[in-house]
Amino acid sequence: MNRSDFLLRVLIFLALSLGGGCGTSQSVNAAERVTLQVYPQIQWAKVETPLYSITKIYARKDVKEIVKPIPVDLTGLIGNGESDVQVPLTLLKELLVLSMETTGYDLRVVGPSRVTFKKKVEKTDKARLIEFAKIELQNILQGSFDKVTLTPATKSISGVALHFDDRLRIDKTDYLSQLSHSMTVGVEVLRRGVVVSRVPVGFSVSVHRDVLVLLDDMSEMERVTPDLIQRKLMDITAIHRDVLNDEGVVGSMAKHRLRKGMVLKEGDLLPVPDVIKGDAVNVISRVGVVTIRAGAIALSHGYVGESIRAKNAKSGEIFEANVIAKNQLSVDDKG
Repeated sequence: MNRSDFLLRVLIFLALSLGGGCGTSQSVNAAERVTLQVYPQIQWAKVETPLYSITKIYARKDVKEIVKPIPVDLTGLIGNGESDVQVPLTLLKELLVLSMETTGYDLRVVGPSRVTFKKKVEKTDKARLIEFAKIELQNILQGSFDKVTLTPATKSISGVALHFDDRLRIDKTDYLSQLSHSMTVGVEVLRRGVVVSRVPVGFSVSVHRDVLVLLDDMSEMERVTPDLIQRKLMDITAIHRDVLNDEGVVGSMAKHRLRKGMVLKEGDLLPVPDVIKGDAVNVISRVGVVTIRAGAIALSHGYVGESIRAKNAKSGEIFEANVIAKNQLSVDDKG
């Protein structure tokens, strides 16, 4: 059971009175024993609230009807009820015992040493907080993506009761770097320049961008050709970093095996080689002070600084040469 369920549900369980489970007559007039389990966090909307909304109550199943909405006046504990309040369990225990003194039950109250009362935000305040958070997050994301969709995912909001002149701002979290399908925006409520509450507002998020999609499988070191890629608007929320949308990648090499339908990312491709296998290249060979230039065919891809094999265009001789520029090779000095 998650905390939200724990805070909102009422669980009623059998707790036998002394001797009551044996059916003996000696306990007929004895006070029933009831255990009240106080919630760590209590959400309230009004100063007067039903008992079962702030406690779990363990009682005999056959008399559970006594645990009906018994009003508990919280005025003395939460004051004006404008913001979250922490109270000692001992004070709350006295209030609960007093509220149930006419039921004839022997009460036992258990819970954390201090209990937090969380103010339930009014519908208009909730709408204001959600709309503000949505606009702010939209502004942050829309500069980096072609389409941003935000769906509020917060069912209930606890925090301070908003005043008309309260100012709102989001915290300093870098939301762009933390982009995911589920995001929480921290909204700070400022009253007369002082932060009086921080309210988390959740959203389901999806972002789309015009990207390059692969139209067929590619093997490692295969060249990208125009017929292998297509620009398409795609949901890239989970892969938003380093996606490609520039058709200038034509001629690049697949760094590893790529699958049809995937969105191309920078890490998937190697830059266009300075020398491409099968292309004609110029070869410079120096023998002493003599420079000889010849044509050749590259037998492999290569980048500046790498050594590749090439074949002399006339003699057919195969040799090793260094890539020194675009379609330029150099043979080591032989003299």
